[in-house]
Amino acid sequence: DIDNDIDNEMDNDMDNDNDMDNDNANEKPTRVGSNSINTNNSININTSIHERLERAFLITDVQSKMQKIQTSGATVAICIIQREVLVIQQQSQLQSQSKSQIKVTIHAANAGDARAVLSYRPKLISSITTDDDDNPDSNDEYKDNDYKNRQPQGQPQGQPQAYRLTSDHKADDPKEIERIENAGGFLLRNRVLGIMAVARSLGDHGMKEFVIARPFCKSIEFVLPADYVLSTSSTTSSADNSICAEFVILACDGIWDVMEDWEAVDLVKGFVAGAVGTGEYERRDLAAKMLCKEAIRRGTTDNITALIAWL
Repeated sequence: DIDNDIDNEMDNDMDNDNDMDNDNANEKPTRVGSNSINTNNSININTSIHERLERAFLITDVQSKMQKIQTSGATVAICIIQREVLVIQQQSQLQSQSKSQIKVTIHAANAGDARAVLSYRPKLISSITTDDDDNPDSNDEYKDNDYKNRQPQGQPQGQPQAYRLTSDHKADDPKEIERIENAGGFLLRNRVLGIMAVARSLGDHGMKEFVIARPFCKSIEFVLPADYVLSTSSTTSSADNSICAEFVILACDGIWDVMEDWEAVDLVKGFVAGAVGTGEYERRDLAAKMLCKEAIRRGTTDNITALIAWL
């Protein structure tokens, strides 16, 4: 368990950076996920994005312990989004036309039940998932096991095809139960040791042996067709000059306890399309607040935080 390894290292003298650097220079790399992690402070240029995301989560978890945060914690969901506008020239006998497509790459990671949801169910160019297995799962979309196991089913006909980018680490998840029990823990009333409703988080160091900080990671790459790009003010490859109707919702469980993925997507699209008296970008800026208010109206009893990133 990498979290236990980190905990053991933290019990040593962590303030002596020079000694640590000298010691680590002689250590062999340890295995995390599908890639080796060097124990010194250097990062190989070939280090995968998933390994870097995992390091970021674990380092933040260590920093919270150094602040002596023992009995509180946080679930986390993050996305790194890369966009590139592809300008396609179409020739005809009468004229030449250009259409814009957006190539999108999303690297998502989470620990706990904070969630990231894409408003569009894309036909993927590639999909790579890293969870607890040593080897990442890389397959064409809609055929990989990750998609079958983690995508919510039963979206009503005609509703937006929301695509979940993260994995909820609930305490009653069979994989999490197996991991916790193998570590010597137990579940009581669908809670870790009868206390925690989530099986992963940052912080919560009093239960770190069972509530770990290692994230679920997923990377996808896809192209939004030309009709998904509302407008573009340039024929260059700058994504900053394009306007796209699709987005990613990042929110904690106070939102997801009272609405499904597709409902949140539907609410945002309806709000932006139907808002009166405000412009396109003003509507987008208000959409996350709308989701929070709707969750309160529906009677949510948990923390409410929402962020919407437009593609």
